[in-house]
Amino acid sequence: MLDTTTDSLPMDAPLADLGPLAWVFDELRKSLDGANKAVKRFVRESEQSRHNDLEAVDPGSLRLARQQLHQAVGALEMVGLVPPAQVLRGMEAAVQRFVQRPQTCTEAAAAKVERAGFALIEYLQAVLNNKPVQPMALFPQYRDVQELAAAERVHPADLWPFERQANSVTPPEGAKALQPDPQLRSMFDRLVLLMIKTHSHAAAQQLARLSAGLSAGAAVPRVSTFWRVAAAYFEAVAHDLLPADVYVKRAASRILLQFAGLAQAGKPAEVSETLLRDLLFFCAQALPLDDVKTPHLSAVRQAFGLTDALPVDYAFASLGRFDPSVLAQARKRIGAAKESWALFSGGDANRARQVVDQYGLIGDSLLKLHPASTALAQVMVKAVDQAARGQAGVMRPELSMEVATTTLYLEAAFEDFDPSDEEFTERTQALAVRLENVLGGAPAEPLEAWMEQLYRRVSDRQTMGSVVGELKLSLGEAEKSLDQFFRMPREKACLHVAVSQLAQMRGVLSVLGLDQAVQAVSRMRTVVEQILDTEVDEVMAREAGTFQQLGDNLSALSFLVDMLNYQPALAKKLFVFDEETGELRPVMGRTVSPASSAMTDEVQAISVGVQRVVEGAQGDVSLADLSQQLDTLADQAQLAEQPGVARAAREAAQAVVNHDAQAGAQALVGLSQVVMPASAPEVVQQAQDNDDEDLLDIFLEEAREVVVNGLDAVHQLQAHPGELEQLTTLRRAFHTLKGSSRMVGLAEFGEAAWAMEQLFNAVLAEQRAAATGLLTLAHDAMGAFNRWVDAIEARADHEWNAQAFVRSAQAWRDQTLYLPLDVAGAGALTVPAEPEQEAAQAVTVVDWDQPDAFDEPP
Repeated sequence: MLDTTTDSLPMDAPLADLGPLAWVFDELRKSLDGANKAVKRFVRESEQSRHNDLEAVDPGSLRLARQQLHQAVGALEMVGLVPPAQVLRGMEAAVQRFVQRPQTCTEAAAAKVERAGFALIEYLQAVLNNKPVQPMALFPQYRDVQELAAAERVHPADLWPFERQANSVTPPEGAKALQPDPQLRSMFDRLVLLMIKTHSHAAAQQLARLSAGLSAGAAVPRVSTFWRVAAAYFEAVAHDLLPADVYVKRAASRILLQFAGLAQAGKPAEVSETLLRDLLFFCAQALPLDDVKTPHLSAVRQAFGLTDALPVDYAFASLGRFDPSVLAQARKRIGAAKESWALFSGGDANRARQVVDQYGLIGDSLLKLHPASTALAQVMVKAVDQAARGQAGVMRPELSMEVATTTLYLEAAFEDFDPSDEEFTERTQALAVRLENVLGGAPAEPLEAWMEQLYRRVSDRQTMGSVVGELKLSLGEAEKSLDQFFRMPREKACLHVAVSQLAQMRGVLSVLGLDQAVQAVSRMRTVVEQILDTEVDEVMAREAGTFQQLGDNLSALSFLVDMLNYQPALAKKLFVFDEETGELRPVMGRTVSPASSAMTDEVQAISVGVQRVVEGAQGDVSLADLSQQLDTLADQAQLAEQPGVARAAREAAQAVVNHDAQAGAQALVGLSQVVMPASAPEVVQQAQDNDDEDLLDIFLEEAREVVVNGLDAVHQLQAHPGELEQLTTLRRAFHTLKGSSRMVGLAEFGEAAWAMEQLFNAVLAEQRAAATGLLTLAHDAMGAFNRWVDAIEARADHEWNAQAFVRSAQAWRDQTLYLPLDVAGAGALTVPAEPEQEAAQAVTVVDWDQPDAFDEPP
């Protein structure tokens, strides 16, 4: 699953699959927007009733907001973004308290919930843009909503994406072993009080020394680890490596309570894992000075994999400083102004008034989002106004180019907007100076290097966008023609379109360097051409899996093309073509490269060498040779894209270079834990099975939610059959069921959903209102899919297949005839058919609003 928030191990951005987040991002934004509007509506109603009866205000809008936030939490957790989901849980808890105590839902409280939503959207947008943003940046908003919810605990470590580990760190060498007796407790009390009240460095250093002694004297490994981490924490405080805020001070008080708990005789030594995690968070926040001044901090960061962790100012609100809708509005304004300016500067004098108005709006957006760019906003409006008042059809080329460059820069900057970026301020000021000089009659200055890079970046983005658009169009045409053939295998004329589109796709994919996709498209084209040249036995073709293979490849290609839009680098790595089966499949990190086995053997060989050195039987094994071997192993791991192995190998090499064979042996232990063991195939198979189970669980959860949304769209269409938006929603529901089921290997389920999707594609193409019989079929299908999902979860889906869905969908497409679904457990859930169809098919009337008409999923 997606995990873009790792502090201890920096993620290689191109290898992080942002696809799941990209798919749910728009829905998340809509849910947050709907929740904020619902809360504001309640505040307005409460304000109007303030002098009357506050209890008379209906809290229904608050319940709706809570429900929308709850659904958004599930979506974020499903795609693996746990820290931002934690913020959403805080928002949900705050709204729940509003429901219980409406008087707490004030305008100020609603504004805090809204700002938390703004920050969350900005954070997710940064993740999608591969920007280095840490989830702790959400802490100011998280703290606000947790306080609104009256939460017992609010701590920045709540948003720290560090999985609890059973790691241990050895006691410090040379430290005098201490026991938690009453005399030591008294000393500990005085030192903690002194440190909290006066921020005494000496007291903190003494506490670090005492904690190190307690670590050395502890008999239980977990207790020893706790005190070593506490020593690292106190060491960081002593050297001013942590802020003197309330969270740092509270940690010292909690250590004192832990001391009292461990000192109680006759009770088992239990360490507070929450406190231990909080202390590790502070160790990750503190950068050690060196191994001499901060030995405990360095040792703890090394043992828990925190060596690459960087401090984050969790008290500064770097996110949520503006409404995302204002940024979206600014982007639209810039896009419209760019087109108008191109026409106006090209000689269309009728655009004069329009460009003045549009650039005035851009200046307004710039002032709202980035007040430091006031100078650019003013001179840009001045330049456009001067150009509009000039002679018709006459404009200095220098002015035209400078305005165009400024517009292009703002377009690129607002695609990835960061108001705290100092470079943005510097460049807007530089552009203002250039525009001012041109307005004064000076010649245009040469383009700076960053401007040329800007042109290339925007050009590449536009080119990729148009290429993806062409690929989607070709893929859609190919899918349409193949679907027509699958329904009527004897009619092969439509396959000529598929051959042509596949050939076009092959050329584009080849230019983009997507070799695996090129192979898949080539195989698909070969298969289609063979079908054209021979007589097709439909039964044999289906048994051979020919149709299924083409359908699966179409789904994988659709996934790949979508990914090109937001993560082209990952699209090249995530898919592999299987020559034997002729299928394009997502890798999903489940395979082990031959390099892993080679590295396993090499680690074992190096371990033998280190062990000989440790035992004193060095012989022909030199430290220099071991260091060189470890460096080579690190290079191999880097090439094999295994950063954990590479890092562990380099640490072992450094220990060997320092003539510390014992440390080298310890580093090798860590190295052996991250390299695949000798029984790699069995481990990989087990991991793959576990991944398959996880993916299936995700599919089941998602499918149930999609069914609910689909049924809601059917109900909306029952009241308003002409709503194309609801028709599109219903079609998208079937499309989602098709794609997600195929990705987890549920071919029959995907085939059934595909049949319904193609039906609604045809309906949407006609732009006509939904007929009653069509809605009946959609309702039946959603009910059937819901029962099919239950059967899959119960491992009792062997009786289910796609034929009933295909027959019913085809009957409506070909004859506008409602044919009830005849599937296991589907039930007879129908509404009256169209009058012209009543003679052809008797239909049972069902009131969908009755509880027993349809068992909705939980």
